[in-house]
Amino acid sequence: MTELRYNPLEDRYVMTAGHRQARPQMPTDGCPFCPGSGKVPEHYRVYAYPNDFPALSDPPRETTQPDRDLYHVLPARGHCEVILYTPDHHGSIANLPDHHLLDLFRLWRERYEFLGKKKEIRYVLIFENKGAVIGVTMPHPHGQLYAFPFIPPRLEKELRQAEEYYRRTGKNLLNAIRDREIEDGLRVIFQEEEFTTFIPFFADFPYEVHIHPNSDEVSLLDFDDARGLQLMRTIRRMVRTYNCLYGFELPFMMSLHQRPTEPREYPGFRFYVKFTPLHRGPDNIKYCATCETVGNAHCNPSYPEQKAEELQVAFRKAQGEIER
Repeated sequence: MTELRYNPLEDRYVMTAGHRQARPQMPTDGCPFCPGSGKVPEHYRVYAYPNDFPALSDPPRETTQPDRDLYHVLPARGHCEVILYTPDHHGSIANLPDHHLLDLFRLWRERYEFLGKKKEIRYVLIFENKGAVIGVTMPHPHGQLYAFPFIPPRLEKELRQAEEYYRRTGKNLLNAIRDREIEDGLRVIFQEEEFTTFIPFFADFPYEVHIHPNSDEVSLLDFDDARGLQLMRTIRRMVRTYNCLYGFELPFMMSLHQRPTEPREYPGFRFYVKFTPLHRGPDNIKYCATCETVGNAHCNPSYPEQKAEELQVAFRKAQGEIER
């Protein structure tokens, strides 16, 4: 059973998908994403695989009850895909060569465009969950894609804030954040001609990092191959930096924030990439307890400026290892 149940307290939908309880947990007797499994092509470089346990599907399954005034239910129409980064079970974005990174970028862009043209889709979220502490059940290197019939609430709020800032100032909110971080300089991890990578002043998590273009792309469709490859190289640098922070592959959530796919303008907003690791130390996790989960009132147990210094050191270490 999958369906969208309306929450009248918060004016949002909850994806209810009971069948996802049956997802396999870290299989040890073979990986379905490796060539030879029978589930993926024998030869691929990157591959979009239909999620075996989708929270959204097309056609959607029937709902459990008719649409009602207070507790109404909608079909969970949409698409969920697994984006396989490489056939190498032990691979990572951190060690993919440029031509492989470009293939992954093109696949992201193609799926965003293809699914975004469907009339029922309003938002295509491309993301990666990495590591068991994040809840990953398949260790093979992969990301995911959810094509929603609604705009996810937190992303909708970002769009609304950007539009309000534009009305008030005539300026782009994401550009203003990037420019302020460059001006302050304290939280910038590394800066390139094309992109700026930093821990934001307002970070919820100790090692939260944002990658902002130094131009005005609103979605992946605004990137040509050359710019797309630069984006992927920057993502690769950030993953390598995380890996050098504590000497192990740091688990994280990565999300691509871009315009909804519905045909309207979103002034004041543009594309960026967000990394959200849960670690606050090599052996410590920042769990989201009542204050964060219930109130969405986050308490960052560190100063972003201090954590930025740690990541700056890790970045230099990563660069040194590459040069060797």
